[in-house]
Amino acid sequence: MCIVDNNCNMEDRKTRGRPRKPIDVNDPDTWPRLEKRQHKREMYLKDVFLGHTTDKSPKSKYIDSQLERMNDGLRVRIDPDMIEAIADIGAMHKIGMFRHLPDSVLEVLIRRTKGNLPFDPETVGDPNPSMRGWRHTAVIRMALEVMRLYLMAMDPYVREVVRSTLSADNHKKIGLREVAQSIERVCGLETMIDYEDDDDFDFSSLEGVEF
Repeated sequence: MCIVDNNCNMEDRKTRGRPRKPIDVNDPDTWPRLEKRQHKREMYLKDVFLGHTTDKSPKSKYIDSQLERMNDGLRVRIDPDMIEAIADIGAMHKIGMFRHLPDSVLEVLIRRTKGNLPFDPETVGDPNPSMRGWRHTAVIRMALEVMRLYLMAMDPYVREVVRSTLSADNHKKIGLREVAQSIERVCGLETMIDYEDDDDFDFSSLEGVEF
């Protein structure tokens, strides 16, 4: 900084002498970049792990807003590419590839189908190769669950949260408090975890991709 050096130019004085926005502990937008990132990550990880436990969480509010839109007639459109993927998944079931599904995905599928079979029993075993027995909603539900598990497993912060929670006390039942404490502890390790910031991500390789 140029405080006592008379050789500093005016431009340098103007730039370095500009007053900074005061930090408000109740306003994350005024926090330094590192603390702001930690707060954002902690908030969203708690929402992913614990958001279903309270109707005041961002997750619950989002779900309520979408359910309200569905009651007003919102429908999700399935495009040809999605239908092709569903057809492929149905074919994979016929040759036994569902055996590789994570148990947690099958558990979610059984628990959330509300007593209805996720497939048509009359066509799921049909030898006709053009027949696909699995219902679209069941396939989409499995795909979403696999995607969620994949993203969580690939993220170093989530892996640390799980490791921290399981190693906190092997003789103590894991509850919401233990998970929340692990998230807070792990999000404080910002400088110790190798993680590429979205602001630093290089999107130049996507220049030739058409969306």
